[in-house]
Order: sequence, then structure tokens, then C-alpha cells
Amino acid sequence: MYAGKSLGLVNAFLEAKKTSKKVVAIKPNIDNRYTANTITTHNKKEIPSEYVHVLSVYLSQEEWKDIDFGADVFLIDEAQFFKKNIVEFVCRLRNVGKEVHIAGLDMDYRGNPFGYMPELMTMANKVIKFEAQCAQCRLINATMTYRKAEINDDGQILVGGNETYESRCFNCWKP
Repeated sequence: MYAGKSLGLVNAFLEAKKTSKKVVAIKPNIDNRYTANTITTHNKKEIPSEYVHVLSVYLSQEEWKDIDFGADVFLIDEAQFFKKNIVEFVCRLRNVGKEVHIAGLDMDYRGNPFGYMPELMTMANKVIKFEAQCAQCRLINATMTYRKAEINDDGQILVGGNETYESRCFNCWKP
């Protein structure tokens, strides 16, 4: 939360565009915090994106009609929300020489692995773990997500912003 994961994708988009690479940005349709057709940072920087329900190599052509598989670079935001099919999807993209950047939370608010992010991280050439400012002690070392106590939902997936979550360092975090 608030560490710059989506901003990393925005920067990758801008870098790819400088070198005339074709870019496709994708986000899950469960992430409805800003807009359906952009990846948007908390600071309101945006890039165009496709809004999809599932990433799978088994979808029909109609379901993929807006995805340009001729693109050089694929950016996937909030990857923790996609189902297991994302692993094979990313593997196939890499096998045909595509550059793939993925952003997402590796742990949920309880400190448990979140979705298929841990598996995707093992496939990566490079993993960058961003740190945010801890909402409690204010140090820039927060890698944990804290779900605010007044939120009455104990499911793993609850999409929200600063009204629901805080970034915390390990010392200030509690499950």
C-alpha cells in the first residue's frame, strides 16, 4: 500500500514508449477504485489499460479482442487478484520473448501469501520490494498492510484505499 507499485508500472510504460515499444497494460476488473480503463496511482498518474476478469491462455478470441498480443511489453497491475491462470499466462508471454512487469501485494493484511504473487515472484528475473512510509512510526520501511480495525470483513480480498488500509513497518504491524 502506497509504496509505488503502480507508479513503477507507469514508469515502465513511459520508458517503453520512449523506445517506441508497443505496450499493453492490464488490471483486474475487481480493482474499481479509480477508473476501469486506466492504471492509476494514488497520486493520480494514469496510463491506459485493459480491464479484465481473468488472465488465461484458454479464453476465447472475443474475450481477448482488446489485448494486443503483438505488443513488446506487458504490464499487469494488482496481480494478487488474478486466479491461478495468471501463472501460465505470464509463462507463455515470457516464452515468446515478451517483457513482463507485474505489480501486486505479496502478502495480505494477515501476513499470508496473497494470491499467486509468490509463485510469480519465483519466475521473475528481478523482484523489487517497494517500501512505503509507516502510518504509525513514519519511517520509510513499511512492507506490511494493516487492515483498519473498524472494517468488519475478514476475507482475504477487500479492495480499498486509505479508508481501509495502512502501510506499516513490521514492528508497528499486527495481523
